[in-house]
Amino acid sequence: MHYIQAIITGIVQGLTEFLPVSSSAHLVLTAAIFDKILHISQMSDAEEIFFDLMLHLGTLIAVVFYFKNELDQIFKAFINALKTKDFQSDRNSKLPIFIAAGTLTSLCIAAPFKDVVEEMFKRPDLVGYFLITTACLLAFTEFYSQKITKNSVISTKKALLVGAFQGFAMIFRGISRSGSTMAAGLLGGLNRVDAARFSFLMSIPIIIIAVIFHSLELLSTGEMLSFSMGPIFVGTVISAIVGYLCIKYFLIFLQKHSFYYFSVYCAIIGFLAIKFF
Repeated sequence: MHYIQAIITGIVQGLTEFLPVSSSAHLVLTAAIFDKILHISQMSDAEEIFFDLMLHLGTLIAVVFYFKNELDQIFKAFINALKTKDFQSDRNSKLPIFIAAGTLTSLCIAAPFKDVVEEMFKRPDLVGYFLITTACLLAFTEFYSQKITKNSVISTKKALLVGAFQGFAMIFRGISRSGSTMAAGLLGGLNRVDAARFSFLMSIPIIIIAVIFHSLELLSTGEMLSFSMGPIFVGTVISAIVGYLCIKYFLIFLQKHSFYYFSVYCAIIGFLAIKFF
């Protein structure tokens, strides 16, 4: 793998992981552009999976650093609630339970389709159709949410709804995980910023589980010894830096703007992917 390939892919991952445009779809399309247009040889399947995991690890680092103070408050509130057996005084005390419930729901939905997910990863044309699906989902939820009374309190029902949407997004590459979870938050009555914040928090356990699971698989085969670790490390660092900046400015953007912009973007990229791949 070339360093320039790693840098560009790291930027793509950092920009798209938290925006509702599907980072996985953009990684598929970026790899296809390098291979079919720029004629830069692709990595082996194992190295590509590992690079994808490391890029997601980079954005995991970004979200943990950005929300470090909030995560600290949530952890302390949860521990205090366990000691006092009082989960009512501080709303943060229930968040780990809601995140765990949503994550478990996602895994139950996505796990049976693991092999299907890996096969879809190789189909940029199919990714295009799912990007168009994301565009429709964002447009519908943005329109429909205007009729829903807003309530910023996270509940078990909202967490399970977000978890279910996340699970389906994990199955179909091109259906944005962040877009789906934010859409579910809007349908549950959250405003855009609160829906985005909960979506980002929900990404933490899923990425951790994916990185650990797939890394153990790769370690068992011994293939990691042949990977281009230098470019992979650079791409990971780039994705972390860009991801941090993306979270910061995306939350500011959502205070005044809707998801319609991202809906149009996904539709355009989806049609281009279908046409050219």
